[in-house]
Formats: sequence, C-alpha cells, structure tokens
Amino acid sequence: MDIFDVYNFQNQVENVNKKGNLKESLKLLDIVYFDGSLEKGNEDRIVFEFSKTRTMAIEVRIMEKKIRFWGWIGKRQKGDYFWKYVFENYKELWYRILSLLMSEYFSPTECISCEIVSTVNRDLLCHWEEGTEDTEDTEDKTLYVGRLLLFGFVPLWKVKHTKHEWEKIALIESSQNKIVKYQFEEDVK
Repeated sequence: MDIFDVYNFQNQVENVNKKGNLKESLKLLDIVYFDGSLEKGNEDRIVFEFSKTRTMAIEVRIMEKKIRFWGWIGKRQKGDYFWKYVFENYKELWYRILSLLMSEYFSPTECISCEIVSTVNRDLLCHWEEGTEDTEDTEDKTLYVGRLLLFGFVPLWKVKHTKHEWEKIALIESSQNKIVKYQFEEDVK
C-alpha cells in the first residue's frame, strides 16, 4: 500500500461520512449484508459479516432493540478489537455507521441497547444505550396487543408493540417473500 492508497481511502471515508448510505459505509470496512438474515434460525436478526472471513461483524436484533458489534483481531491471548480500532482512527465513520443502523432498523424515539462482544469467547466488552425515549408523544408509546398473520389467516404469535413497531415488523416479514399482515387485538372479531 502506498501513500496514494491511504489518501484515497481517507477521501472515501470523508465522502461516506458526508453522504454515504449504510451499504457504502460498511463496504469501506469490507463488511457485507448476510443473505441468511431474517431467515430460519435468524428470524429476528439482521446480520452483517466480514466479506473475507465470513464471520459476524454486526448483529441487529429487531425485537430486543439491540445492536451488537463483533470482531476480534489477533490470537486468543493477544489481539485487539476491530471496532476499537475503527473508533480510535475513524470516529466519524463509527458514528455514521451507528446512526445509519439506528435510523434504518429502529424508530428515532426508541432507546437502543448497543454492545461490543468478543468473537473469541463471546464476552461482553462494552455496553451502552443510544437514543432517547420521547415522553411527549403518548400515542406513539401506546402498546397494542396484536398478532402477525401468515397469508392473512394463519396466526403466528401474539405480542405487544407500538403501531410503528407493528408496521416495521410487518414490513420486515413481508420482505422475506411471505405474505404477512398484522392485526390489532381490537380488530379481531
């Protein structure tokens, strides 16, 4: 790698920080969307992986309102955490990725639990909360008992969510080539 490669990478980081989307931001770090996301075994998880090693880089848990960052560099006893390196050297890119993940998969009023997890032994290295609960919007916080319906009539599960969360769940489920609708408990007759 020569000096021009370094300058080119730095320019790409600056451009992505200004106007890049999630896919472009993760591509700089050689991270791609895992095609098995939201499928059997990963029903409520969206996974991004390192393209070369095919190991997990980011895990978004929709129902738990949680984002986990994975990626250990080095040997078991020695090494460093990938996201620590990104944070220390490219803070703007780190914050851009975090904000894009939150805006893509969660509503702005949700409080999201974020974690950094060791790939080697699955130890929790860091935990923090992002976002704030908006107490002014009471209608958005109202919980509705509802049920997802496969093909419009096969009941799946019954839980409590806000209307916005129900819409997001239905959108995610329907994007997996399933015909899924949601129905609020008061609509059931």
